[in-house]
Amino acid sequence: MPPHARERGRNSGEGTVSYLAVISLLGAILATVTITPVGTKVTGGIESAICRVVEQALAQACIPGTKGGNGDVTSDPRPPVDPNAQPTPEDEAFQPNRCIISQETTTTRSAMRILFIKITSTSQVKVIQWSDGTVTVDSTGVAAGGVEAAFDIPGLGKWGGSASLQGSFTKGSGGGGRWLFDKHKTGDPQKDLELNHADAEQFIEYLKGAAKCNSRPPGARSTELGMLCHHNNQDKLPPLPPDRIPDLDITRTTMEAAGDLKFGGSFSKGDKKILSGTTKGLAGTVLDDVLVMRGNGEVTFVYTMEIGGKMGAGYQAEGSYMQQVYVTYNAEEYDKAKKEGRSPSPVYLRITTARRGADGNPGFEGKITPQAGPFTIQIEGGGGKTDTTVHTEVAELDLHNNPGDSAIVQEWLEGRGRNPAASLPTPRDFTNPLPPNASEFEKLMHEKAKISSLEYRVNIDWWKAAFAIGLGVSTGKGGTVGFKLFGLEISQETETQTLSGNPLYAGAPDPDGSRPWFPFTNCTKVKPIP
Repeated sequence: MPPHARERGRNSGEGTVSYLAVISLLGAILATVTITPVGTKVTGGIESAICRVVEQALAQACIPGTKGGNGDVTSDPRPPVDPNAQPTPEDEAFQPNRCIISQETTTTRSAMRILFIKITSTSQVKVIQWSDGTVTVDSTGVAAGGVEAAFDIPGLGKWGGSASLQGSFTKGSGGGGRWLFDKHKTGDPQKDLELNHADAEQFIEYLKGAAKCNSRPPGARSTELGMLCHHNNQDKLPPLPPDRIPDLDITRTTMEAAGDLKFGGSFSKGDKKILSGTTKGLAGTVLDDVLVMRGNGEVTFVYTMEIGGKMGAGYQAEGSYMQQVYVTYNAEEYDKAKKEGRSPSPVYLRITTARRGADGNPGFEGKITPQAGPFTIQIEGGGGKTDTTVHTEVAELDLHNNPGDSAIVQEWLEGRGRNPAASLPTPRDFTNPLPPNASEFEKLMHEKAKISSLEYRVNIDWWKAAFAIGLGVSTGKGGTVGFKLFGLEISQETETQTLSGNPLYAGAPDPDGSRPWFPFTNCTKVKPIP
């Protein structure tokens, strides 16, 4: 999954995982639709197939917190803890210094579609509260362009159902900044967090004011008025401004594939359908995302693969599973290594898995699709508030000044040796006794990685609106291939993620080869600021 492996054409690393997941999920939809008998067996058969595929691909139930394909309720995702065990100094050395206790992310997206062309714009502001009393603020924006296509699966209309597959590929660039608020040092981490968070909130208002000043329309006095605007906006800066304001050069490549199935009752008059009600629905999405951030003397690659699913009438149940690799290089060393044709040396590695299940109403989405001859006008909208739980596991490794360990990690990323990045492990895998044929990377992560298990309560407030004009072309066998002549979509989502439960960390390896779990006390020093 290394950056230069991407440049060689995605023939190693994480590409294998992503493509297998896409083929499995969408292939199951196609296969089940074509071979399952009509009636209730159609819905049940597809439901079980999707569950089995996701369970096999992710090694857990397809909808966390609900019944999986075999009818069993998902087990507790938290690792086992011995209440009588006490950490030794060797164990304490493996405890991370801090964790995220709260994170608020506001994301605004817009997308325009013209035939197969897709143009997107995404802006995001993220405020992170850390357990050591510091606060970070990220503000980024990415504009991207690419292609998108969709295909309607034939043969379900007679049962009041529909099925479709969609896929898109976009690549873009942008910029932004990352700011650190850590200047308040009262000796009380809770008080420091309160003061740093207040400065961060004030600084966000300053960023909003600067954006308004920069967006003034051109005119005779535009430059002069813009200077006055920026001068007045300086008053919004906090008393202690952030330590550093690096510029970030951002590039992003995203591939997304989705499958959608709906079944219900329909009422027709002549050959015109006048009413349709969905009683059962299934939807699956696979996302493969590569984010590259360059700034402050470093270049960071973030590889994310996420698979999600929804079930039920109105999609009342939903869940997702995410795997992410975050690897950082010294920018100067990385550029030099790339120029010389050799492998670069990473200075930091983080592997994250996140498993999400919805506890409440995921919201409402509505669609109106009036037909005008071969043309379809599609109007969509929706919104809502969702309460969600997320179980996260993190394994991180500091590789500064350790060229031997750095070389092992880079070899794993490049897919060389046994157990390459194509078979991405979960952080908890590294806490188990090593197998006899363990690779050098597995040994390294087992012996040196700082591993934690965290649970978060997530509140999502979202809305979206979309308009599209489409053209359907018959395939001659009861199906259609849809073309979006034009489409416009705008959405906004604010996600607040707050630490809940009892955070844990994995201590030093025991004589039996396992790494026991202990309370992550460095993660519970302070309470998040609402």
